[in-house]
Amino acid sequence: MNVSRKELLRSKVNVDLLKLNFPALITILLNDYEVDAIKQLLKDIGGDMAESWLTFYTPKSANVKRILKMNTLRTFGNLKMKVKMREFDFSLIFYQCPLCRKDIEILSEIPYCLSIAGYYERYFNILASKNPKFKFKKIVGDTIKSISSGDKYCEHLFKYVEI
Repeated sequence: MNVSRKELLRSKVNVDLLKLNFPALITILLNDYEVDAIKQLLKDIGGDMAESWLTFYTPKSANVKRILKMNTLRTFGNLKMKVKMREFDFSLIFYQCPLCRKDIEILSEIPYCLSIAGYYERYFNILASKNPKFKFKKIVGDTIKSISSGDKYCEHLFKYVEI
């Protein structure tokens, strides 16, 4: 049975596979890379996924909160989450992270869900480059709290670097 990339991107199986394999991936990367390089690789994995997703669905709205809620629902399913909008940044908070596992912690310095920050960083930078209605032209994302690092929830902070 062949599954197209489009079908795989739209399936919940994609997220489940990531959640199961991220601890193994990080363990393998720890053998060859320093912590900062692994963090960048995780962000790049998320960014590459964002580019793939945008080939199948591009929102026309510039409402960040609405886009985050709709895209998270389409990508990860119905999760308990919160979006905090501020003047020069915004946060995406997951109380049920689609990637973190409480039962495995390899290295608390590496949040498993950092790829979500990479995903939305590249996702919004691509959207903002094509739609002048966005409040920002460029953002930088980071994971500042992670269930995989022992926190009660995951929080991804996105700062406006070009307005």
